[in-house]
Amino acid sequence: MKKVMLILFLLIFFAGGCAKKIVIDSGEINSIDQSLNIIKETLNKNSPSKDYKYYKTIHSDNFRLLAFTWVHKKKDKLYIKTAEVYGKSPKVYIARSLGEYFVKVSGGTIYGCYGTSKKEPVIGFKEIKVDWNLLDNRGCDQSIKISFNNKEDAERFAEALAFLLKQYKEEPDMFEKIRNEKTEIKVKSENKCSVDKILKMKEIGLTREEIKKICE
Repeated sequence: MKKVMLILFLLIFFAGGCAKKIVIDSGEINSIDQSLNIIKETLNKNSPSKDYKYYKTIHSDNFRLLAFTWVHKKKDKLYIKTAEVYGKSPKVYIARSLGEYFVKVSGGTIYGCYGTSKKEPVIGFKEIKVDWNLLDNRGCDQSIKISFNNKEDAERFAEALAFLLKQYKEEPDMFEKIRNEKTEIKVKSENKCSVDKILKMKEIGLTREEIKKICE
C-alpha cells in the first residue's frame, strides 16, 4: 500500500512540475507603450522578493536587449534580470512548475543574466553592460526565465514581451560572432578560451572588445 501511495505521489508531483509549454502570441496588444505598461504592471506584482519593488525596464531600440530592474526598499542596490535575444522569430512561451508560472524565450540565440548592482544597466552597442555585485547571488545562462505567481500575470507579460520582440529587424547574431571570434583566436594562438569562459567574462561585465583581448 505504501508503495502504491508513493507511486501516486510521484506521478502527481511530476505532472504538476512538468506541464506542457504554451506558446504565447502578442494577443490584442498594438503598441510599444501598451507593452511596456503591461510589463511594468506585472513585474511590479511579481518582484524577486518582498524586499524589492519594480523600478523600470531598460531596452535597446529594437527590443532585443532588455534589462528588467527592481530597487531594494532599504538598501542602495538594484536586482537585475537581463535578456539578449538574437536570431529570427523567437518564441515566447509559458511553463508551469511547482506552483509557479515561468515565461521563457526559445529560438535563435538566447542569453540572460541575473544579480544585483548599485548602478543601472547600460545598453551599449549590441550589448548590455552591468556592474554586478560579486558578493550577491548571480549567474548567466543561455536562456531567459522570469517567474510569476499566477497565470494571468504570466500571460499578460508574455504577450507584451512577444510584441516587443516582433519589433526586431534582422541583423547579425553578435553572440555567435563572439563564439566565432573565439574559435578563430584559438586556431591562431592555441588559446583555450572556451565558451564557458566567455560567459563568465560577460557575467562580470566585460565588453566584447575586452573579451577579445583576453582571449588573444
